[in-house]
Amino acid sequence: MAQAPVRRPVEKLFRERQRIANLSQVREVVFGMQDGLLTTLGVVTSVVGATSDNSVVLVAGFAEAVAGSLAMAAGEYQASKAQHELHAAEIHKERQELEEKPLEEHHELRAIFQREGLSRDSAEAVTELLSEHPELLFRTHVEKELGLRVEEFQSPGRNALVMGLSFVLSAMLPILPYVLLPARPALGLSVGLTILALFCIGLGKAAISHRNFWRSGLEVVGIGLAAAALTYLLGTFIPHLFGKPFF
Repeated sequence: MAQAPVRRPVEKLFRERQRIANLSQVREVVFGMQDGLLTTLGVVTSVVGATSDNSVVLVAGFAEAVAGSLAMAAGEYQASKAQHELHAAEIHKERQELEEKPLEEHHELRAIFQREGLSRDSAEAVTELLSEHPELLFRTHVEKELGLRVEEFQSPGRNALVMGLSFVLSAMLPILPYVLLPARPALGLSVGLTILALFCIGLGKAAISHRNFWRSGLEVVGIGLAAAALTYLLGTFIPHLFGKPFF
């Protein structure tokens, strides 16, 4: 029973760390959704700038959605895996250094504590206390010297899946109007739906990061509109540059 008051704060700490780890997954969601919306909108608007044939627009849009989601998932997997391997190698190196050069590592940790505001005597006392607990000492070295946490690794496969699904699902939104309407009217609806989705992404980001909702939403929308306008102009201009339409 005496251990319960200690166990509860520890369990709360682990829950908080898990909550933060889950929230960090928002990077893949936002990145995948925003890229899926903007890239696909860019493709379909550029194609509409060159042709009014809905079948061409749909083929280009769906091809971009599928290819883009696979490319994003593969890229995220490789990037996450490389980061995981790099961090694991650095942590392993830190453990070796702590075993092979304990005195040098002791001085390094004491110097870090002093830079953070402790007096020399206090830094020495804290370092000596940590030395009595090897695993805690190791974790402290990893956090203070490398800025990492020993258990802070996310699954590359999970990151890739989240990224790919976020991309392909959001990519369907700019394409959908071309299934229902002729190309020119569908263009306006496609842009409108994308703007609405981008604004919602901005609201979601603001809710998580405690930013101003309007500012975050309009920021994301502004970037999306700029990208869509540029790609539409390119789709209109490039065929004329070569003296004939592409389609």
